Amino acid sequence: MQFCYLYIFTNVARTYLYIGATDDLTQKLEEHKLIACSSFSKEIHATHLIYFETFSKLSLAESRVAEIKKWKESQKWRLIMRANPCLSELLWLDSETTAA
Repeated sequence: MQFCYLYIFTNVARTYLYIGATDDLTQKLEEHKLIACSSFSKEIHATHLIYFETFSKLSLAESRVAEIKKWKESQKWRLIMRANPCLSELLWLDSETTAA
């Protein structure tokens, strides 16, 4: 069974949250690490995965993303802190871009 994910990335200073959904967390992290997107992404550098949820369908993950995006910032941080109180990075890429 392939899983889909809601993910929350943040920057080094932990001052910005980037929330999205994907069926490949490693690929999504690689995209953020390359910062090959817009100038907005280059300024933010949201490359640290600090929270994720697992779903059976991408549509369910996307619905959850829409729900969380409506929350106040403080609610989002409470969700993250309950699961990851140290705000540790949850997924790393080695030189071959695989999850460690």
